[in-house]
Amino acid sequence: MDTTQSKQRALPVGTRLEDYTVVRSLSSGGFSEVYLALDQYDRKYAIKEYLPLSMTGRRGKSDVTVLNELDREAFKLGLKCFFEEARILAAIQHPNIVRVSNFFRANQTVYMVMDYTEGRPLAKEVELSPQGIAEPRLRRLFAELIGGLREVHLQHLLHLDIKPANIHLRRNGTPVLLDFGAARQTLGR
Repeated sequence: MDTTQSKQRALPVGTRLEDYTVVRSLSSGGFSEVYLALDQYDRKYAIKEYLPLSMTGRRGKSDVTVLNELDREAFKLGLKCFFEEARILAAIQHPNIVRVSNFFRANQTVYMVMDYTEGRPLAKEVELSPQGIAEPRLRRLFAELIGGLREVHLQHLLHLDIKPANIHLRRNGTPVLLDFGAARQTLGR
């Protein structure tokens, strides 16, 4: 790695991505970074950046670079899958599936702009419920999610990682399914 490349993970606060400004990092995973961002009207969005940790770094403050030339084809394949996932999700309008309002290429990678939802992951809800979550409530949550999954499957997309950490509960208690991870599944193969 030369001196112009680094393993810096998150984009700096204040970075502009098209019509959005990065406010802070929300989460970091093995294949992506998710940011809280505002548009020009101060509406909140979650922006997911394709950024496989094991194979990328940054050139300067924003451009993503593949650190090892041997990983370039795998990176490109994951990038293509991430972009396709964003395209498919943008066409799905279901209250229990994360809404993708925009997706674009920038900084040598792809960004997926999603509605920002106040609430917490089902995993946190389980952790904070010493008696567990009542079965009738779980049945209701999963019935709502299954309706959303039906829409996803009609678009020939599979989730492949349904777990409490990827189910977000809005403040009103309704669930929304996040993190489809098509790029992660592709690179995992």
